[in-house]
Amino acid sequence: MSTTVLAALIAAGTSLFVTLGSLLLQRHFTREDRADDERSKGRVVLDKYRGPLLQAASDLGSRVDKIRHRDFLGTTVSLDGEYAKLSTLFRIAQYCGWREVLHREVQLMRFDRESDTQAVAAFIGFVTWAMASDKHDGTYGLVWVEHQRGIGELMLSERTDGTSLVCGFATFRRGYGERFEPWMEDVAGAWLSDRGRRGERLAMLQIALYGLVALLDEECLHRHRPWFVTSREEATRLAAGADTRLAVEMAEALAELPSRKARELDAARAGQPEANRARASVSSAAVTSTPRVG
Repeated sequence: MSTTVLAALIAAGTSLFVTLGSLLLQRHFTREDRADDERSKGRVVLDKYRGPLLQAASDLGSRVDKIRHRDFLGTTVSLDGEYAKLSTLFRIAQYCGWREVLHREVQLMRFDRESDTQAVAAFIGFVTWAMASDKHDGTYGLVWVEHQRGIGELMLSERTDGTSLVCGFATFRRGYGERFEPWMEDVAGAWLSDRGRRGERLAMLQIALYGLVALLDEECLHRHRPWFVTSREEATRLAAGADTRLAVEMAEALAELPSRKARELDAARAGQPEANRARASVSSAAVTSTPRVG
């Protein structure tokens, strides 16, 4: 074989190797770009609905706390039972509505790929199972997962731009008898009872909502609400008495909250202008003052 032919074959082989290598690298980076795009979708959707989901979770947590600790049954229920029932059920439905909006726009598995939304996805799951599990109080006060989603769907209306809006209390009250009563009437009877007040379901739900609000509340606007303070104290005792899978997993996730939030705030401060760091320091103080579980 002549030197010229050999050189041509070597050149062709080298070119083929480089081309194949380029294609493989391109395929690898395309997959990474697609994965990054999926992660960014989850982050964008969560940021978009962080405010209303936070408010709905905090409102529901506050009502559960009033039922359990602040004589809601002896005051509001006895004075105006219909309002007590409908306002409590509205807070459940409002949370389910915003949870359904989030579910429709991005599946929760996508949150798992993004570190700053993984914990939020976990606590949304804890709230769901606190209402749906029969490991706490059996079926008393239970709201099946499918019912939670169904209630959430009933709360939604479509805007002209294709996005969803959760209805307010007036619309909920006006349509309660026809639309919501078949789904929720039994829940009202259970939650607004002495047995429900003393039961494990509402206790687990309050702690799950506390964890979700702690993660969503970036401006630390809800941390001084009475229900949040009470829930934080109860969360510190959860690990010692955890005897179900839900309780154990939630205790482990709660134990990570201070360190997780502190890491996020440190990362945020590292990229902030000097003028904005003071506010981050205030947020950091609020987070690190939260007791760890255990």
